[in-house]
Amino acid sequence: AITPVLLLGMTLFALRTTRELRRDLLRQLNQTGEMVAEHTASELAFMAREEAGRTLARLKHNPHVVAATVYDHDGQVFASYQREEASLGTWPDPPELSVDAWMESRSSKRCIDLWFPVTYEGDRLGSLHIRATYEVLNERIAELLVSLAPLALVLTLLAVVLAVLVQRGVSGPILDLSSATR
Repeated sequence: AITPVLLLGMTLFALRTTRELRRDLLRQLNQTGEMVAEHTASELAFMAREEAGRTLARLKHNPHVVAATVYDHDGQVFASYQREEASLGTWPDPPELSVDAWMESRSSKRCIDLWFPVTYEGDRLGSLHIRATYEVLNERIAELLVSLAPLALVLTLLAVVLAVLVQRGVSGPILDLSSATR
């Protein structure tokens, strides 16, 4: 009875940790997107395509980001970045973002697409699209599960040993009493 409860507890721990890691990734991507959108506003305003491309290329330091695109006010690609080894699949159309919109995201099993409005003094100049992969995160989760497996095994063995000891401590006197009454 202890082993299933222990395994259930470990499973719930792994699921909760996975959810928290995904939430942390989304939070980090939101911060990154807001900074890049703010930075590319001046580049859009002054039509500095090369500088916008260099700004997006700095996203290579984020292992989750595989691509990013800045769109102008008319929805045309202004600048883009793509990690060389990235397989992007289908590229979604940008949503209509109002000036007041904070961010919009769409997620699949493999990646997450985030859009941010690029604004300057209340005027919408364009939008930023960032695509991130769950690949690095999934590797971390797999490492976590592999590290939990030996712990689960040790705890299960410990639970069995404790159950046997408790059983002997409880049933031993009962068996002695039973044999004395015969």
